[in-house]
Amino acid sequence: MKFAAGLQAAFMDLELHVKALELPVDELAIKQELLAKKLAEVEEQHRLAGDLLAGDRKRALVFLESQVDALRQKAYAHLSNIAEELLGSGYRPGMEQEAHLVLSQAVQTLFEQELTAAAELFDEYMTGILAPHRQKADALISAVREAAVAVFAIDYQATEQETIFQMKRQPYWVKDKLQTGVAVIPHAWLESLLPDTLRLARIRKRLKQHVDALITQNVENLRWAILQNVENAFRAFSEALKVRLARAVTSTNQAVAAAAAMKNDRADVAEAELSRLRTAAQEVRQLMGRLTVLQNNQPK
Repeated sequence: MKFAAGLQAAFMDLELHVKALELPVDELAIKQELLAKKLAEVEEQHRLAGDLLAGDRKRALVFLESQVDALRQKAYAHLSNIAEELLGSGYRPGMEQEAHLVLSQAVQTLFEQELTAAAELFDEYMTGILAPHRQKADALISAVREAAVAVFAIDYQATEQETIFQMKRQPYWVKDKLQTGVAVIPHAWLESLLPDTLRLARIRKRLKQHVDALITQNVENLRWAILQNVENAFRAFSEALKVRLARAVTSTNQAVAAAAAMKNDRADVAEAELSRLRTAAQEVRQLMGRLTVLQNNQPK
C-alpha cells in the first residue's frame, strides 16, 4: 500500500531528524560526512545499474528486429503462395482483381493473428528482462535508508517497499493502420493485345510488387508500435528510478542538514523542535502499528 510506504518514509525522516538533533555538533558533522560517502556509493551503484539497463535495452531492440525479420519472411512466404495458387491455373479475365481481394483478406487475417502473438511475446520478454532491474531498483532505494540507519543507529525496519515501476502495456496495434487496400490495376489497351503468357507474367510482377508493399506497410506498422512500447518501458523505468532515488537521497540529506543548521544557529529552538519531533515520531509509530493490525485482520 502506498499509504503504508508513505508512513514509513515519514517515520524514517522524523527519526533521522531526532537522532541528528540529539547528537553534539562535532559528532553530527562527522556522521554527515560518513552519510555523504555512503550516499555517493549508492549513486555509483545507480550509474552502474543504468549501464546495465542500457545494455538490456540494446538487446531488446536486437530481439525486436530479429522477430520482425522472421515475421517479414513468414508473411512473404504466405502471401506469395496465395498469389501463386491464384496464378497457377493460367490467365483468365478478372484474375488480378480477384487476387487483390484475396490478398487483402489474407493480410487482415495474418496480421491480426500476429498482433496477438507479438503482444504476448513482448509482454513476456519485457517482464523477464526488467525483473532483475526492478529488484536492483528496490535495493537502491533501500540502500539510501539503510545508509542513514547505519550511520545514525536508527531503530527502523521497513515492512513494505513501494514498487519502483510497473510496466503498462500499450496497444501494439491500431487497426485502422492495417493496410489492405487494392493497388491501382492498369488497364492499358496495349496489354490486352499481348499473349496470355505475357499478360500472366505482367500480372505476376505486379502482384509481387503489391505483396511487397503490403508486407512493408504492415510489418513496419507492427514494428513501430512494438518499438515505441519497448522504448517507453525502458524510459519510464529509468525515469521512475531516477525520481525515486533522488527523492530518497534529498529527503535523507535535508533531514540531517536541517538539524545541523538548527543546532549551529539556534540551540534553544533545537531543543523545542526535538521535543516536537519526538512526539510526532511516536504518533506516526502508533499509526503504523494500527495500520499493521488492520492489514493482519483483513480477510484473506
